[in-house]
Amino acid sequence: VERKIIAGTESGKILVSNLDSGSFTVAAAFKEPIRKMVFNPLVNHLYVIFSESRHLAIFDLQTKKVREVEKCSSDIADIMFDDLHNKIYALIPSIPAIEAYLDMGR
Repeated sequence: VERKIIAGTESGKILVSNLDSGSFTVAAAFKEPIRKMVFNPLVNHLYVIFSESRHLAIFDLQTKKVREVEKCSSDIADIMFDDLHNKIYALIPSIPAIEAYLDMGR
């Protein structure tokens, strides 16, 4: 419904661009580069993985606060969200394995 673009940066910022006004806002600033983000529009959450750590953060775009941070067993290569089961899957290539996490804020 809202016309926005959400982006993660190498400096660890989450930027939100309003396409109607052309404005940018910084929604969050983390201490490390963001590797990938996945958006859950049902609860307005971003699932964020980082380039330099084994952490998965659940960020609430509405409140602009981190809801949870999970430490994975190894470096995360990729993530995906299954909205049917409310699970975030993290691909761990060094094991190889897939770890699953629940978004408890839903």
